[in-house]
Amino acid sequence: MNLKKIKIPIGILFKKLGINHPSSIFDEKGFSFPNFYNIYVKDPQGNFKRIQYFVTKKSDTYKVLTKKSTLYVSDKHLILENGKLKTIKEATSIDYLDGNYKILSKEKYKSNDIVYDITIDSPHLYVLGDGSIHHN
Repeated sequence: MNLKKIKIPIGILFKKLGINHPSSIFDEKGFSFPNFYNIYVKDPQGNFKRIQYFVTKKSDTYKVLTKKSTLYVSDKHLILENGKLKTIKEATSIDYLDGNYKILSKEKYKSNDIVYDITIDSPHLYVLGDGSIHHN
């Protein structure tokens, strides 16, 4: 498999792929779009996993600060905390490839915002460019 590595914010990726619909048609359940583009992400073991679907929906979003990074995520977004799945709202720390980092601050960023997500096959875990581990 011949892959090209790029780092791109997920919202920009969706727009480049043409997955940007008027916000008036979104709801909490959102919409799923199949991956016709052979785009992959890395899992925590370093293996490439093919994105199965691109998902857009509306949700409240949070700005979450750790020593490693600042994340902007849905209030229902699942991350790993000490190896266990937690929503960002209930988490007090986040697992990264190099360890667990305490959440220094967490504040509501926007209400009813358009959020972007991906789905991959089991175990449904992927790693962002900052090393944080997420669940789809």
